[in-house]
Amino acid sequence: MDTTILRLSLLFVAVLVIVAVYVWTKSMAEAQYYADSYPDNRDNDNRDNEIEQIEEEYDNDVEEKDDDNSQLLIFRLQAIGSVHITGEQLLTIKENYKLSYDNKNMFLVKKNQGKLLYTICSSYNPGTIPHDIEQFSASELSAFMSFAKNESKNEFELFIADLQTMAVDLNATLLDEDRNRVSQQTLNYVREHII
Repeated sequence: MDTTILRLSLLFVAVLVIVAVYVWTKSMAEAQYYADSYPDNRDNDNRDNEIEQIEEEYDNDVEEKDDDNSQLLIFRLQAIGSVHITGEQLLTIKENYKLSYDNKNMFLVKKNQGKLLYTICSSYNPGTIPHDIEQFSASELSAFMSFAKNESKNEFELFIADLQTMAVDLNATLLDEDRNRVSQQTLNYVREHII
């Protein structure tokens, strides 16, 4: 009888160990999935500095800019999960939104009169989108718009509408400059306090 109790006790402990290992393995796999879903923050500082430099250079080139009244608004399109935004997806976006290349290998969106509305570039060094776009792959794009305060409400609405649709087309999340998810509250704040 004692050996039977001992065997059952050992069997019970073995089952508990197996269940514990299974649960731990599953939780580690989930943790790895979520860790892979977000960009590695260790290199964000370098990437952010490079993006800021590109955006500053671009901002200096914007035509008819009033330095006292001009601001730069930045949003990001980040691929969901570990999937990247591909060149094939960008070709579709380029055609659908009538994007054109500029001399810095970024996409430009212009209004009917030819005035620049906004720009899209890669969020990663060097920030460009190559002409052989089929080879392109990135987990995030940056979109920015230079505007004059109190004169750009319609342009902002076009910009946001395009980005929201692009996010769906690219299976991406629309983020603000600090990589926070853009909510209706965020957009309302921009409309009331920035534009």
